[in-house]
This record gives sequence, structure tokens and C-alpha cells, in this order.
Amino acid sequence: MSFPFPYKHSPSNFCRHYEIRTVKFLVKETYRQRFGIETTYRQLRQARIRTCTKDPLLRFLYIAIALILRNVWVWLHWAVLSQRSSVAGQARQLCLSRLRLRTLLAWMVIALDDHLRTRAKVASVE
Repeated sequence: MSFPFPYKHSPSNFCRHYEIRTVKFLVKETYRQRFGIETTYRQLRQARIRTCTKDPLLRFLYIAIALILRNVWVWLHWAVLSQRSSVAGQARQLCLSRLRLRTLLAWMVIALDDHLRTRAKVASVE
């Protein structure tokens, strides 16, 4: 009886090898998904608007804004900052150090501050 490479001796070796590979893959994927969830919550806290209001609708609005900002950051990395792979069929290569979420948020604060200052100047001139 012949077995395909690398399972030479018996079907039990095949099953044992297959089970180990499957378990390793499942552990890796589960950890990867869990790491992504924890990273999302950490970044959500970075983008969250600080408030002491007890109004649940306003608090929900602030959380929704934080999630939208994080999703914009993810989209920017995917659509603009990622590098296309030279091999057909491979996923894009993300380089998350090119634009950190904190940096994007700081730029947005500066841009909003400049915009509001110019609006205040225009309103005071009129």
C-alpha cells in the first residue's frame, strides 16, 4: 500500500499530521481575529470624544463618530497607502506605520481648528 508524500507509513500518520495542521491553523486564525478586535477597541478609545454627559444618544453619537474615523483610517490604508503586490492574486501589503491613527486624528484637529478660526475671522469682519 502506498501513501502520498509525506505520509509514508500508515493512515494514522496522515490523520495525526492533518489534525495538527488544522489545529495550528484554527489557533492562528482565532488569535488573529481576537487581536483585531482588541486593536479596534484600543483605537476606538483613541478616537473617542471625551464627555461627562449622561445622555445615551449623545454618547452613542460620539462612539459612532469614533468608529467612522477609525474606518476612514482603515480605508485610507487600504485604498491609498497600501502597496500593490507584484504577484498576481496576492493581497495588498499594508504598511500601518506610514500613517498612525493618532497622527491622522491630530491632523484633523489642526485642520478643524484652522477652519474654525478662519470662519470666526470672516464673521467678525462682516
